[in-house]
Amino acid sequence: MRWVRQLFTRRRRYDDLSISIREHLEEKTEELMEEGLSREEATRRARKDFGNATLIEEQSREAWQWPAVESIWADVKYGLRQLRKAPGFAIAVVVTMALGIGANTAIFTLVHAVQMKSLPVSLTSGLQSENARRQTAAKPKKFAARRGRRLRAEFRSALAFVHYSGPSSARLTS
Repeated sequence: MRWVRQLFTRRRRYDDLSISIREHLEEKTEELMEEGLSREEATRRARKDFGNATLIEEQSREAWQWPAVESIWADVKYGLRQLRKAPGFAIAVVVTMALGIGANTAIFTLVHAVQMKSLPVSLTSGLQSENARRQTAAKPKKFAARRGRRLRAEFRSALAFVHYSGPSSARLTS
């Protein structure tokens, strides 16, 4: 549940980070002013020494983010804002979704009642789908076809040998 708390306290953490960076820059500026620099020069030098504060802030925020969750949350908020702007469209969307879901449920309920309920057969273990029967029937054919191709190739090579030997020595013995 800690991640839920982190998700909702994210804004406060971002603000704390910004305040911390500002305080660090102010401390560095005061140190440089004590060394004898003017306020403007000390501020410029503190920012230069610290680096790009905005970039550091962005990188720190990226380390704390969950991009997928935050993206979905932003999309949901945007969608709700758009639906609030156009209530007629929102009603049409809700009605369309309700009709689609209802029709889908009705069709699948009908299919379940007609095809998927248990059949009035005493030995269901002997049932086999038409597709399964076709697949098991096709396996011997594939084997026979492979064997036939192999035998044909052997027969052709034997004929080629007989033809190559010449007609006078064409004897086939078993």
